[in-house]
Amino acid sequence: MEEKRLSIVEHFTQQMTSTSQAEMIKYYYYKIMVYEGKQPQAFQALEICLTLLAPKALLDTIKELRAFSYQRESKWRWLEWTPKDLNRIGSKPSIFWLWLTVHPKGYIRELAWQQLAESSVDRKIIFLLYTVNDNVEELRKIAVQQLMKEQLPKEEDLIYSLPFIQRLGGLGHIENRTIQEYMIRQLAVRPDILLAAQQSKDVFIYRYAFELSFLLNGEIRNRSIENGLKKTDKVTLARTFREMIRTAEEKEEQVKKLLNHPQTVIRKLAGSWCYNHLESESAMIPLLLDSAVSIRCLASDYSKKYFPDFDIRSYYLEHLSQYEVNALQGLAMLLDIRDREIFLPRINDPRKNVRLAAIGWLSCLPKDEQVDYYKEALGDISRDVRRKAEEQIGELYPFFYPKLKEEVVKQFKASNSEKHQQSILKVLTNESRKEYLFDLFMLYPYGATKDLKGEMEQRIYYWKYEWNRRFFTVFTEAEKEKLLHYEGAIDGLNVGMFLERNGL
Repeated sequence: MEEKRLSIVEHFTQQMTSTSQAEMIKYYYYKIMVYEGKQPQAFQALEICLTLLAPKALLDTIKELRAFSYQRESKWRWLEWTPKDLNRIGSKPSIFWLWLTVHPKGYIRELAWQQLAESSVDRKIIFLLYTVNDNVEELRKIAVQQLMKEQLPKEEDLIYSLPFIQRLGGLGHIENRTIQEYMIRQLAVRPDILLAAQQSKDVFIYRYAFELSFLLNGEIRNRSIENGLKKTDKVTLARTFREMIRTAEEKEEQVKKLLNHPQTVIRKLAGSWCYNHLESESAMIPLLLDSAVSIRCLASDYSKKYFPDFDIRSYYLEHLSQYEVNALQGLAMLLDIRDREIFLPRINDPRKNVRLAAIGWLSCLPKDEQVDYYKEALGDISRDVRRKAEEQIGELYPFFYPKLKEEVVKQFKASNSEKHQQSILKVLTNESRKEYLFDLFMLYPYGATKDLKGEMEQRIYYWKYEWNRRFFTVFTEAEKEKLLHYEGAIDGLNVGMFLERNGL
C-alpha cells in the first residue's frame, strides 16, 4: 500500500514542472473531470496530499487553491468547475468535497459543505476552522454550526488543528473569536490532548500547545513546564522559563538548577535572573567557563561585582587542562598580555574556536606585533577567523599604511584562494575611494577564480555608486592616464568611456 502511495506522488512529479501542492491538487481534479477511468487513482492522490502536508504547508496550499483570478485560468481548469460538472461525476468520496470547500467560487464551497454536513472525514475540522473566516456570511454560519454541534474529532486531528485555532485570534470576523474561545474551552477539559501535542515534531503545533497549557492550573501546568524545558525551540524555552518564574514556589533553587541546562537560552535566562535577584551567589562562578560569550561576560561582571577578591584569570588557568577551549575563550576575553606563552603557540591550532580566541587576544599586544598575525589569518580556512582578522587589521591600517598595503597586495598576487583574496579586498576598502578603484584594476588579472573576477568587475562598474555616493572625486590628468593603461585588462570595458560616463 505504501509503495502505491509513493508511486502516485512520483507519477505527479514526472508530469509536472511545479512542486506546488496546490498545483498537484488542481491536476488531479482535472483528471477527475476529464478522465473517468482515472478517478479512483485521483481520489486516492487527494487523500495522500492531505495526509502528507504539515499544518503550515496545508494553510499555504488552501490559500493558493482559494485564490481567485478575474482572468480565465486555462491550466487544469480549476476555476471552471460548475454544479453541472459536479452532478455529472458519479459517486464521490468525502475527500473530493473536502478540497472543494476552499474553491474560489462561493456556490461551489456551499455545495461542498452541504455534501459534507453529515460526513466524517479526516481533517474536516481544519477546513471548518478555515471557513469560519470565509467572506460569505452564510458559509461562516455553516462552519460555526457544524463545529459547535459535532463532537470533538479524534485526537490526531485535534492536535493537527491547533495552529488553525491559534490563527483565529488574529482574524477580523466575530465568528473567529467565538469559535476560538469555544475550542479553547473544549481543549481545557481535555488536557491530555495538549500534553500529547507538546510532543509533536511540528513547531507550530507544540508552541500553541504550551501556550494553552500554561493557562491551566495544577499538575498539567507543572508537567508542561517539565516538557517545555526539554525542547530545543528558543521561543518555547523562553516562554517556559517565564512561566516557571511566575508560578514556582522556590524560585531560587529551581533557577540555580537551570544554570547547567543544556540549552544556551535557558542558561542565559537563568543567569540573568540570578544577576538581577541574587547577591553573592557562588553558583554563578562556573558560568565563567560557559561556551556562550554572552554568558561568560555576564558571569565575569557578576564576579567582579560580588566577589571583588576573586581572581578570574587564575580560575581560567586552573581549569585550562580540563576545559581547554572554554578556558582559552575566557582568557582571551581578559586581554592579559601575561598570557602570551599560552596563545601564541595556539595561533595555528587545528580547532577553529582556539584560533578565534587567539586572534581575539592579539589586540593586547603592541600594534607592530599584531599585524603579521592578522595578515596570516586573512587566509584562514574559517570565515569567522578571517572576519576577525579583517576587522582588526582594518583598525591598524592607518597606522601602517602604505607598507601594510604593499604586503597585502603581494599576498593577493601570490594567493590561489578565492576566500583569501576576498578578505584582502575587504581590507583594501580602508583606503580612499580613488585608491580602491586603482587597486581593483591592478589586482583584477590576479583573481584566483572566474567568480572573483566577476565580482571585481561589478565593483568597478558600480564604483561611483558604492564609493562616491555623495562626494565627487576629481582625477588628475596623470591619474586618468594611469587608469587608461588598464585599457583591455577587462574584456568589454572601455576605460575612457568609463571615466566619461562617471563624470571623471
